[in-house]
Amino acid sequence: MTSATFSTAEQLAAIARLRYRPVRIDAGVEFSAGDHVYSWQGWNPPSVTRILSATGVSAFDPTFWLRSLQTRGIKAEQAEQWIEDLHWDGHDRAAVSEWVNQFVGAPMSTDDATVYMEWRRDSAAARGSRTHARIQHFFTGEQDAIPGLMTDKTLLARDSGWFDAFLRFFRNAEFHEVIAVEQPMINTVGVFCGTVDMAASVTIPELGDTGPVRRVLDWKTLYPPTGRVKGKPWQAMQMAAYGATLNRLAAAGITEAVNIHLFPGGYQLSRFNMADLAEAWRSYLGFLWEYWSERRAMGLMYHSPAMAAQALEGMAREWGPFA
Repeated sequence: MTSATFSTAEQLAAIARLRYRPVRIDAGVEFSAGDHVYSWQGWNPPSVTRILSATGVSAFDPTFWLRSLQTRGIKAEQAEQWIEDLHWDGHDRAAVSEWVNQFVGAPMSTDDATVYMEWRRDSAAARGSRTHARIQHFFTGEQDAIPGLMTDKTLLARDSGWFDAFLRFFRNAEFHEVIAVEQPMINTVGVFCGTVDMAASVTIPELGDTGPVRRVLDWKTLYPPTGRVKGKPWQAMQMAAYGATLNRLAAAGITEAVNIHLFPGGYQLSRFNMADLAEAWRSYLGFLWEYWSERRAMGLMYHSPAMAAQALEGMAREWGPFA
């Protein structure tokens, strides 16, 4: 796919902003994007992501990855991605090419493998944040998610492949109403927070839609995959938690969720239907109960024992019983 021109992207954005009709979500939660901390009633409630990580649901063990790098090194396409990223950071392409290409199909030392793994993690996080900010600007016109991003031609060019993939999805789908974009929120029953990428009434013909469906949409940025990208159970739990919270706070009518995996050259979709979300929500509640039970048991060793007690009381009252 060729990179969309600025005027074309702006024309599409003008259409998108006509569909942006945010619902009112006011539960008194404040969000600091810099350190990713939520504040509510003098507490700092955990995010859905933190809960899933702390309970081991989404925790990533890099042991196998490290061993693979130590044994087989990296693939040629991975080397090219690394070289390209280092070049964007201002390094001489010839110099970094010579250094990186030595690891193609060759064992890496622990130090070199660690450098590579950290680069993959950090570059993916930065690219994801920038792409989310551009999509937020596309729908809302807001430009302060990452100050200066929309006027930084270097960064815009650097991420053009991922944003072009988003534009392709936008053209193929039909957005009827967008009710939330990068919206922080709190579920006061289980005392957990989250920032939903998007909630919208959208028709996606690729999923067999014949009309609009109220969905949570989650943007994922990755390099071109070698096969079909599948949604993970923890992702279903995350979006089930977001959907349940939106339905509670704003009667949003969310019935499905979709991961949109964006990469240079295209995108893939992972769909979670109503049954998937219902099952994921039940699983999430179990892990949420475990999370708060452990912190209540810590007593004063936990920084906010009263928050843990309130969460468990609310869950038992409205969502219980729990074993």
